[in-house]
Amino acid sequence: METQGIFMSDMSRIRSRYLNLLETALVGTLYGDPGSQPWSSREFHPDKRALGRDWPALAQTMIGSIRMRSLRHMCETVLLDDIPGDFIETGVWRGGACIYMKGILEAHGDTRRCLFVADSFQGLPPPNAAIYAADAADAGDRHHTFEQLKVSRKEVENNFKKYGLLDDRVVFL
Repeated sequence: METQGIFMSDMSRIRSRYLNLLETALVGTLYGDPGSQPWSSREFHPDKRALGRDWPALAQTMIGSIRMRSLRHMCETVLLDDIPGDFIETGVWRGGACIYMKGILEAHGDTRRCLFVADSFQGLPPPNAAIYAADAADAGDRHHTFEQLKVSRKEVENNFKKYGLLDDRVVFL
């Protein structure tokens, strides 16, 4: 029994180290990836990255370390409590958060769940209050004009491949 306990402890430590490394790579803190938003100084600011307050030049997610840690906690809770269902991210940018979800599934040996990756893969649409009344508050917003926010499905697929996490349980919508 003690041997199995040591083995499980080692497995938990290895899993944790893998997921920590995956997170830092996806967020860009591993290599100090600078911000790329048009108004930035093009420097890496760890505090901004932790909070998801910049657009990384190379990293696969802009949600920041704090939200990535929260995402991991939620995914692991679902797995450990054996809550049924698949995972989805809607609006994926470069795919970092859903790549992380897939890494979490793999690290825990989950072979049942699918991961749905939903996006236009064309960037943000311009606000249109005539069709969507809620867009009236966004009148004049220019986020749809920024090329940094336009990421193709092919680029997201390639990002999954870089981490060895693209398989038939990753479903693009």
